[in-house]
Amino acid sequence: KKHAGADFFVTQPIFEPETYTRIMRLYKDLLNENDIPEIIPGISIISDIRIASFLIERSGVKPPSKILEVLKREDFSLIKETNIEFISDLVRKICVNHEKKIFYISTFGDIDMALEIGGSIKKMNC
Repeated sequence: KKHAGADFFVTQPIFEPETYTRIMRLYKDLLNENDIPEIIPGISIISDIRIASFLIERSGVKPPSKILEVLKREDFSLIKETNIEFISDLVRKICVNHEKKIFYISTFGDIDMALEIGGSIKKMNC
């Protein structure tokens, strides 16, 4: 993709900062360090079991067990609180370790939660 002219990539949804570190290391090994495109971490809000199933079945991405456990309870306020806390922590860790300030957050239609997550991230001043 880089050779075809891509200026940036968005990753599949990631749920661990170490995954982003591995992706960056892989690109550094494959390409000249000065030739690495912008790699934007993809992050997903998982507000119901259908989204979790989609990620597992279609993307081969396993959501964190912490989120999966909360989804089973079907308590939307707890699901929302857990997503905001989890994603904010993930973004903070990636930001600190990689000085990354751009993220792509898949909302799967949950704009209100996305706005709250954005507000939480903005307060970090990362």
